[in-house]
Amino acid sequence: MKIFNVKSLAILSIIAIFLMLFIPACSDKKTKPPEPTATVHINLTTSDAGSVSGAIIKLENHNGVNTYQRTATDSTISFAEVVYGEYTIIITHSGYHNYAHSSLSVYSNIINHPVELILEDIEDPPPTSLLVKPENVTLDISQTQQLTITVTPANANPSVTWLSSNTFIATVSSSGEVTALAQGQATITATSALAPDITATRVINVNAIPTATVIISLTTNDGGSVVGANVVLQNHSGGSYQQTATSKNVILTNVAYSTYSVIIAHAGYFAYTYESLSVQSHTVSHSALLATNAVQIGDIITFGAYEWRVLDIQDGMALLISQNVLERRVYHTPNVIITWENCSLRSYLNGDFYNAFNASDRNRIVQVTNQNPNNPTYGTPGGNPTQDRIFLLSISEAEGYFSDDAARIATFNGTARWWWLRSPGSNSYTASIVYDDGDIHVHGLYVYNDYGGIRPALWLNL
Repeated sequence: MKIFNVKSLAILSIIAIFLMLFIPACSDKKTKPPEPTATVHINLTTSDAGSVSGAIIKLENHNGVNTYQRTATDSTISFAEVVYGEYTIIITHSGYHNYAHSSLSVYSNIINHPVELILEDIEDPPPTSLLVKPENVTLDISQTQQLTITVTPANANPSVTWLSSNTFIATVSSSGEVTALAQGQATITATSALAPDITATRVINVNAIPTATVIISLTTNDGGSVVGANVVLQNHSGGSYQQTATSKNVILTNVAYSTYSVIIAHAGYFAYTYESLSVQSHTVSHSALLATNAVQIGDIITFGAYEWRVLDIQDGMALLISQNVLERRVYHTPNVIITWENCSLRSYLNGDFYNAFNASDRNRIVQVTNQNPNNPTYGTPGGNPTQDRIFLLSISEAEGYFSDDAARIATFNGTARWWWLRSPGSNSYTASIVYDDGDIHVHGLYVYNDYGGIRPALWLNL
């Protein structure tokens, strides 16, 4: 067996010491340096300036490891020690659309990121409060006022029910229109249809109606007595006052302020109507002229601004035709197939011409049903029956109501002129006429002829 010498032992000792000092250190793992981090500030606002408190904000790292979450207590939400990387921001908040942003880069010490949360478009949510407008409502009896509702929030369902605390003072419709009925005070309550505990009220004050004395002064066109005439003031909103004349001045007292129709009936005279007597002062006077109704066929009478010939009398009504040609107009334009029902001349007579009469005269003009026969010679269709207040005579009426051609002659500015009938001519592009010599021309002329004279006819209540 070989014996190591002292020198060999010394070498082995040095090797052992080396191994003890350096081999363990070499076997240790290297320690990783700390990852860099940042502070991230999320600045929250809302589209409706609502509170952000309670919003949940989450930062999710794209590596799937680092996730951070906070609940907002104010508009700035701060995250400390957020590891550098790419993040998705996810924000949820009741009443607002969810927010997601997938590309937030965190590579600096401080990151600021603004976010606006958009209010959800909730269809007709229940209101949290109501307001009834207008704020101050004072009405006179019979007046009305439309109430409206303002809801909070602005997108809330505005449907409400309406209720009056005193329907003897004021009523309210389902749409919120208040009608004042008597002096006093009533409270109108609006209740949300979706949230019955949400209500709003408005006080309605109703004034007493002042009254007036109304004096109706009666005269007659023939100097006859007015004693016995029945005078009625008819309120446009209901109610009336009545007095029988004992002298020419009929005095009605305690007449409530309003607008009235004056209606007077007196034997032997035309009925009198005046539609718009305004009673708004302590004393109101109105003069009424009663015209005798001793009218006979063939008479020439004045009605409105024109002279009229009486063609017929039936059941207290007189058929009148203008004594002269009043103006010249086309029967219809353009030149197309046409009947009395749809012609422009009928529209004019029952529109502008009729409306030129005053209200009292319009009330005396009777709406009648006119038959429109075919042309008796050519068979051209006359069209449907029409409802007319002002009209032209037909061929048969022009034949029957005048004794001869001479009686049918009419002048315009002193010269004899031909005039339109409502009946069709030889075809549907023409209308029959009466020549300037009074002869009836059933062949007719084209409807666009602007030399055509018009002699309006009407039935008048006597």
